[in-house]
Amino acid sequence: MAQNQATNENGVQAPARLKRVYWSTYFHIPSGKNYRQENPGTDNNWVEIVEGSTPLPPPVIPLTVPLGKSLFVSSAGKTIANGAVPYDLVNHFSSMAEAKSVAQIQDTIYVYGDQTPNTNLYKDGVTWHFLGSNIISNNQPFFNDGGVAGTCIVRGNASFTCPGGAFNFSGVGTVIDIECYKVSATSGVAFQMVNTFGVVNVADTTFAQTGAAVYVDQTSNVIFNSKTISNLKNNGVCVNVRPAFTGKLIINANLITATPTVANSMVALFTQVGSTGRTIINVSDEIKLLGSAVTSQAVLVGNGHIIINGNVDGGAGNAFGIEQTPELFCHNGDAYNDGSEPLVSITGADACILDLNGTYTSSNADVILQNNVNSKLTINGKIVNTKSDGGSAGVRISGNSETIFDNVKIIMTVFDGSEATVDAAAAKNIKIIHSLTGNVDLDAVNITNLIGYSTYNFDPAVA
Repeated sequence: MAQNQATNENGVQAPARLKRVYWSTYFHIPSGKNYRQENPGTDNNWVEIVEGSTPLPPPVIPLTVPLGKSLFVSSAGKTIANGAVPYDLVNHFSSMAEAKSVAQIQDTIYVYGDQTPNTNLYKDGVTWHFLGSNIISNNQPFFNDGGVAGTCIVRGNASFTCPGGAFNFSGVGTVIDIECYKVSATSGVAFQMVNTFGVVNVADTTFAQTGAAVYVDQTSNVIFNSKTISNLKNNGVCVNVRPAFTGKLIINANLITATPTVANSMVALFTQVGSTGRTIINVSDEIKLLGSAVTSQAVLVGNGHIIINGNVDGGAGNAFGIEQTPELFCHNGDAYNDGSEPLVSITGADACILDLNGTYTSSNADVILQNNVNSKLTINGKIVNTKSDGGSAGVRISGNSETIFDNVKIIMTVFDGSEATVDAAAAKNIKIIHSLTGNVDLDAVNITNLIGYSTYNFDPAVA
């Protein structure tokens, strides 16, 4: 190559004769002179760029830019009548409904900014991707498969607000893959999933004002992830596992809360009578019953297999109540309440495996595990009761077919007329600590390797 001959970054040489200029190919020669080429691959089309000359303008973008399988919606878009074109960023849509009407399977519809669709956005095989959007509907769910199986994919960080239910799937075999920031249903169910399979990821809160926040039925197999799941309805539930549920529900959340305002009204988790499915709840903070209403439950168990990993706060009501017979109920974590209702009330379960692992603490309520026939009850941990109103049992564990205590402490500071009853056919390593006064019925029968009683100088904090 001759000295001072121009080359580009790939080593391509410029022809000796330089005439014209092209904006996209830039050459620099050792002498310090710069050249550009207009038509790559042809000769006699080079020109020297003189310092101080007017820069070349950028290329003109065509009015129609084909973008594969992507459609776009924003408030600055157009209607179809005014020139909106599928797969075109420049001539994009102003209406989510119009974009949906022309979208094909495997298309993705990108939505920019706030929108009020007031229409069902579901279309089998079409992906919606929301970018910084607040999506508000006035009258119906955002996504409803109408009972016909299909695929629903939602992406992005939208906040969905709807007076009715927000997401409703009931087609046998519908597959969902949903990602959003927040969902609020001021009436109806936030997520209703019947015979539905898939994953839901809500970055912040799943909220229902009057219906369930999460509702599963029949063969559904769903993993539901949400930072917070909450419900404010007086007589509803936060997580509702229906009687015909035979599938599997896994919930991962920081906090699950319900806020009843009247008695006998609400539970944070309800697995109904008749369910044979499997429900697994993992909470990093707790399942919590808020408000002052009594005779309500943080967790009310009917049938099925239920595993709860995390703490449970019964508030003014129960932490746990079992109204029928689950095949398995396992709790790994602590439980507590601050009202007059029993902290734990598990009675009359038949052929049930109950596995309680943690510390159960109540300042003014009972722990009752009674008459669970043909059932196996295993307790590992500590039961702490500081009931002071008298007249009823502080801790009553009796009449169960098989009760296994392993390194359990039952700690009592009840007064005047309260009682502690423990009837364990296969108990070991039990330590009962109490500071009872007055009329006391402390009954510990059929217990082997009883470590001992302490009736004075009692400090629950170090027990």
